[in-house]
Amino acid sequence: MSETITDGPPIMELDEVKARLPLLTRIGEDLLQVIDQKIRLIQQSRSSDQPPLSEESPTRLTLRDEFRQLEVKLDLLKAEITALGGILVDLNTTTLEFLGEVDGNLAWFSWRAGENAICAWRPIDGEPGERLALPGFVLETPGQDVPVEDPEIVE
Repeated sequence: MSETITDGPPIMELDEVKARLPLLTRIGEDLLQVIDQKIRLIQQSRSSDQPPLSEESPTRLTLRDEFRQLEVKLDLLKAEITALGGILVDLNTTTLEFLGEVDGNLAWFSWRAGENAICAWRPIDGEPGERLALPGFVLETPGQDVPVEDPEIVE
């Protein structure tokens, strides 16, 4: 059962986080789409083969509106992550984390879009992006993390 820390995410068991994996997969795909769309908009606004856009040009206004829509979508995705008990720690790597325990110590279970299991963690005082393999996993590239010992750990 989940406990809560004042003004923070709940402390979750690994099985609770694993149960959220189908939702995390969908959210991760949506986050990747937002990232791709933001990159596209930035490239369009900086296109070198066109003259600089004036502040009030129709193209600039359209790009600005699309960018605002992406920000709203990103805020909704962050709210979904929070409702699931997690936090978005890095948009660029689409890293989501959930507070839990590893070897009796508070830690963050770490998941990235494209991974097919919860296979990493970081110390509670570690830096985002600092990921260690959970028992039974070897961390490789996102989506390529594989079990190394006990297939029952993966599930």
